[in-house]
Amino acid sequence: MNRIKQTIIALAIGLSLANCGDDFLDTTSSDQMSDSNTFTTIDGAQQVLTGAYDWLTNGWLAHMTNQYIFFLPDIMGDDALVTPDPNYNYGRFVSPYQYTVSPGSTYTDDPWKGCYSIIDNTNAILDNIGNLAESAERNRIEGEALSLRAYTYHFLVRMYAKPVNKYPDNPSIILRISSGTEDLPRATVKDVYNQLVVDMEKACGLLDQHSSSSKAYIGANAAHGILARLYLDLGDETNGIKHANAALKGVNLMNTAVYTADFCEVNSETLWAFECPTDDNQSIFHYPLSGICVEMIMKMLLLVIAHYEFQRL
Repeated sequence: MNRIKQTIIALAIGLSLANCGDDFLDTTSSDQMSDSNTFTTIDGAQQVLTGAYDWLTNGWLAHMTNQYIFFLPDIMGDDALVTPDPNYNYGRFVSPYQYTVSPGSTYTDDPWKGCYSIIDNTNAILDNIGNLAESAERNRIEGEALSLRAYTYHFLVRMYAKPVNKYPDNPSIILRISSGTEDLPRATVKDVYNQLVVDMEKACGLLDQHSSSSKAYIGANAAHGILARLYLDLGDETNGIKHANAALKGVNLMNTAVYTADFCEVNSETLWAFECPTDDNQSIFHYPLSGICVEMIMKMLLLVIAHYEFQRL
């Protein structure tokens, strides 16, 4: 009798599971939302955009994505000095400074992962931005997503490819401008720059319509600064000067007295700045300065650099 009951129960469970269909196992994690649910409101899209920005402060130990973007070009150029003494700066950034980075190095692997994580977030926004009704806030979010993606790709193409003015047809990086995981061939250096210019021209048009007192997100000035730098790389003096001047619009330069006091703070010359506070820092290292954590501030002074470099050409 017990065997018969067990058989009946097993059959009942089997039939119940069969009737559930495939959607029984199609579940969404409790801490995630699908694109169809996320991109129905401005707030949802803004959360994804904030997550994209937040990847700039993600990383392993003290090597956050923003440190790679901000420091590596200077370290591998002539604008920084790194000593090999292990007691100095914990021995960090020595191999990039000495050009002894291996393919499996954290300096090779982590910037790639961090940057493409930012790109993945911005692609999700740009793929779904059309689901939102036309509004000034939608335009702002689209403009910021385009700018952040271009800013990130600009770092990647300069770090992992040869200069566009000398090797435009060389293979460079993976140019993924929509969400997906399929294998893609490496785009040429020139193709990457062409895409970034198209994106930033659109971003500038969108962000020019939006004004904000906050410098925590990319605004019109920073967007024009990014585009000016792209044109600088391409040797397009006319458009470079045009966008450098647009980036300078409304910016007041600091005087000598303020310059030394506020250089490492968000100031009147800052175009875009973000902070890495201790409560949102993936690093085990915190560097106190005047009783607070050092703020890893990205000072987008591309406008000044681009403007004066073009004037000297």
